[in-house]
Order: sequence, then C-alpha cells, then structure tokens
Amino acid sequence: MRKFSIVNQVERSIKVEAEENPELKRMFKESMEQYVNGQGMTTSELLKSLSEKDFK
Repeated sequence: MRKFSIVNQVERSIKVEAEENPELKRMFKESMEQYVNGQGMTTSELLKSLSEKDFK
C-alpha cells in the first residue's frame, strides 16, 4: 500500500511538471504516440540491447 502511494505521488508530480512545461508535455505526447504505434521498447528490451561499449 505505501509503495503504491509513493508511485502515485510521483506520477502526479510528473503530470504537473508536464502541464507546466510545454516542451516536456510535447516529449511525453510524442513518446506515447510512438508507443501506441508499436515503436516503443520495453525496459527488458532496452537492457538486452545495451553492452559495455555503451558505458565507455
């Protein structure tokens, strides 16, 4: 229950920041459009795509 409350508070904070910042709002909108169109990547897929070279 506490964990959910903390996550929920963070999500509200991000939403408020996006509403106050047009550039951030645009970035979220573009990201959501890409996700809906199948252009997104899961966290697992991202982690699998990374190698040591990416951190040098």
